[in-house]
Amino acid sequence: MDETKSTGSRQMLTIAVRKSNYADGVDGAVVWKEDASRGISQTMQSLPREMMLSVIGNDRAHQTAWQTYEELEAEHTDLDADQLAAIYKVNNEAAAKEIRDMKAGSITAYASFYNMLGQS
Repeated sequence: MDETKSTGSRQMLTIAVRKSNYADGVDGAVVWKEDASRGISQTMQSLPREMMLSVIGNDRAHQTAWQTYEELEAEHTDLDADQLAAIYKVNNEAAAKEIRDMKAGSITAYASFYNMLGQS
């Protein structure tokens, strides 16, 4: 595997947000969450970014989306079989790349969260 292809999942996200503080209480936590979500959304598209947005926005870990040919066919009723096959192939390649980069992306996302949360 070419190492240069997966470097996007290894670069820590630099997000300018104040450190979280337990003394701020619930209101401070809500404000921090909104600021963090806004800051993460302003970074470049990457797997760690998607993982962080999933944790902050949906309160759950990011999941790779695998779409079956039948689901794709039902979603795009106006396309012919060759177009559907091309889309299916590209979607599967993208999902496979995401799975290959999942470990590095997770490490990067959690390191970025740790950096944002500050010392406990």
